[in-house]
Amino acid sequence: MSTRQDVTNRLHAIGFNKLEADVYVTLLRESPLTGYRIAKLLGKAAANTYKALESLKDKGAVVVEEGTNNKFYSAVSLDDYFHQLESSLKTSKLFLEEHLHRMATLPSENKIHWLKNYEQLEQKLISMITNSVYTVIVDAFPPLLESITPHLITASKAGVRIVINAYEPIEIPGCQVIIKENAQRVMKLWAGDWINIAVDGREFLISAVSKDVNRTAHALWSNSAFLSFFQFNGFRYEMMFSRLAQHLKKLGHIDVVDDVFRELEGLSTTNLPGYLDLLDQFGEDE
Repeated sequence: MSTRQDVTNRLHAIGFNKLEADVYVTLLRESPLTGYRIAKLLGKAAANTYKALESLKDKGAVVVEEGTNNKFYSAVSLDDYFHQLESSLKTSKLFLEEHLHRMATLPSENKIHWLKNYEQLEQKLISMITNSVYTVIVDAFPPLLESITPHLITASKAGVRIVINAYEPIEIPGCQVIIKENAQRVMKLWAGDWINIAVDGREFLISAVSKDVNRTAHALWSNSAFLSFFQFNGFRYEMMFSRLAQHLKKLGHIDVVDDVFRELEGLSTTNLPGYLDLLDQFGEDE
């Protein structure tokens, strides 16, 4: 059999303090009562009792009727009060789900993280794609592209534009795929796989992953607005140039592409110090 303390504890769990619980139980037994009468029945100071009554009124657990000379208080039935609570909780839940989701998906700026292992890389890729809202650009070797393909398809169905720089012919529903012109040569240059991704101009990830069983990852992620926008644009212009070059070749204007390369020979990466350093660190041993 429940004791009065058990009842008080349950009421405390839903937001009543001890005096509020005692006042509410008293009014459930007998209503309406004046604040003075309730204070006398409980042996409590009138000022504290009236304070508890005002709090209960604000909670919706007590209603007040104005008499000629006094205020009379009555308890709202337990069923009605819990119906109010359930309705309020449901409204709060919907509000918090919407607004906390927005806050969670709007990252704070200027973070740069090195990801320590393949599991972290995989989770970050999935999170970036899942939270995308506008455009996702992916540059990935076949094994890593395959690992995120289901998430790209889901994002595409949600209205996100997906553009992929692929290294072998592949069709992915809802995604625009550009086959890299010198894909086989590029893949032979590197000892591992790579995947680079830019999302909405807000965040990016660049990575190289070893092909051994440990799948060691060398990966950097950032949501710096400054860095992310420039990285997004870099991917974007590379893909636009690649597609433009392919169209010109189909039209028989390969000379136009060759002329551009000759004109911009100073931008060649063949003997670029940083490129040679990268080959030393991540290139395939001959």
